[in-house]
Amino acid sequence: MGLFGNILLSSIILVLMSERVREKLSAWFEVNRFRALAIPSALLTINAILLSIAGAWDSDSFTRLTLYFLAPTMAVISFNRSAGTSGWKSAGLNFFILALLWLPVAFRLIQKNWKFNEYNYSLTALSAVIFALVVFTTIRKLDFSMAWQVRWQDLKKVFWMYLLLAGPLISITLIMGFTKFNLSKKFDWDSYLLAPQLLIFFIGLWFAPALVEEIIFRGVIQNVLVERLKPIAGILIASVIFGVSHIGNREGGYRFPNWPYVALASFAGLAYGLVFYVCKKQESRNALAMAATLHAAVDFTWFVFLRNR
Repeated sequence: MGLFGNILLSSIILVLMSERVREKLSAWFEVNRFRALAIPSALLTINAILLSIAGAWDSDSFTRLTLYFLAPTMAVISFNRSAGTSGWKSAGLNFFILALLWLPVAFRLIQKNWKFNEYNYSLTALSAVIFALVVFTTIRKLDFSMAWQVRWQDLKKVFWMYLLLAGPLISITLIMGFTKFNLSKKFDWDSYLLAPQLLIFFIGLWFAPALVEEIIFRGVIQNVLVERLKPIAGILIASVIFGVSHIGNREGGYRFPNWPYVALASFAGLAYGLVFYVCKKQESRNALAMAATLHAAVDFTWFVFLRNR
C-alpha cells in the first residue's frame, strides 16, 4: 500500500502540473476562502484510506497529521486577504506557510504518521508538495512556471549545466572522501532488467526528493526573493537556504551539523536555481520541471555511482 500511495500522490501532482486544472481550482477557491479546508481534507482522506486498507490505522498519528495540515491551512484562511499577493507582507506570509509545511518534513518530525516504513518520507513529502502546489499557485498566485510543455532548448540547458556541475562536484567530493566510486547494491548490474530498473529509480528521484524540493526552494523561496531583490541575490540566498536545509543529513561520514553537505548542496542549488531562472526568463512553462530534472540527475549520479556507504 505504501507503493500504491506513492503512485497515487505522484499522479495527483502530474494532474496539478496542468495549468488548466490549477486555473479551475483557483476559480473555485476564490468563491469562499474556507474552501481551502478541502486541501487537508483530501490529503487526510487519502491517508485514512491507505492506512485502513493496510491495517496500520493509528488514531494518535492521524490526529498529529491533522494538526500538521491544519496549521498552514488556517494561516492561509486567516491572513490571505490581508496580506495580498505582493510586497514583503505577502512574502512573509508565504514563508510562514512554507515553514509550517516543510520544516516538520525536513526534520523528519511528521513522517512517522505514515505507517509504511521505507515509504514514510516520500509519502509525507509528496503530500506536502501537493499542499504547496495548490496553495501557492492557486490561492497565493505564485508563478511556478510549471506546465505540460517540452522544449528541447530547455533540455539542452539541463544537459550543459549537468556537465558543468558534475566535474567540480565529483572531483571535490572524491578528494574530501565525501563520495567514492561505488556501484549501488540496490541494482543487479548483470540483469537484463537493469535499464528499466534505473529508469524507474530516476523517475522516483524526480518526484521525491527532486520535484518536492524544487517546488519549495525554487518555486516558492527563489521566486519570492527574485521578485523583491536582484536576481543574483535571490538565487544565491535561495541556494544557501537550500544548502542549510541539508545540515542534518548524515552523509559523507559527517554528523550534525554537516557543514560539508551544506556547502555542496548550496553549490548544486545554485545550478538548479540558474536553470529555473533562465528557463523562466525565456518564458518557458517548463522551468520548474527542468530544475527538478537537473536535481534528479545529480542525485541519480550520486546514489547509483558515488555514495560513500
